[in-house]
Amino acid sequence: GEVLYKLDTRLVADRVGRHPWVASAQVTRIPTGKLIISIRERSPIVRVMKSDGRPGFYLDRSGFQMHPSGSNFYDVPLLSGYPEEFHPKTPTEDTLILAFLAALDQERESAGILVSEVIYRDGELWLQLEPSGLHESTPVRLGNDELQTKLRRLTSFWTQRVSPGQDRRFELIDLRFSSQIIAQERHRE
Repeated sequence: GEVLYKLDTRLVADRVGRHPWVASAQVTRIPTGKLIISIRERSPIVRVMKSDGRPGFYLDRSGFQMHPSGSNFYDVPLLSGYPEEFHPKTPTEDTLILAFLAALDQERESAGILVSEVIYRDGELWLQLEPSGLHESTPVRLGNDELQTKLRRLTSFWTQRVSPGQDRRFELIDLRFSSQIIAQERHRE
């Protein structure tokens, strides 16, 4: 009883907030002496692949890095070519990665289910789409700007041009240019 009254609620909130999966923590003491801890968790957006090809940590929308916890698995795209090492309390400073994480989080319900892998290469992003029906995994050259708009455009293109015609296959979808999609269709053999 009395020990709980002596705890500094700010200190408890700070300690809980140091966990990599905790975005924020608030501690309230009620008159009975009971502590109530409210936590807002981070949500993984991508999982970083290590240079040796093994899965590494997750990144949330704000670029915070989170080690996998226990046996929990999150169905998020894999990110390869990410140049930074893990640090649990320091978000990435890479503006392209931050912009992509925010865009993918906004478009999670549509584009997020299409994307299986993100490749960070030479200052731009490439995507590999999930195989669908008769479609193999399709590479997408996303570029490095207007990412949310391009993800929306990709979703529209996929649902209007690719999904209905299962006989159409694409070698590459290029979204680098404003207001247009360049798609190389694979010719039937």
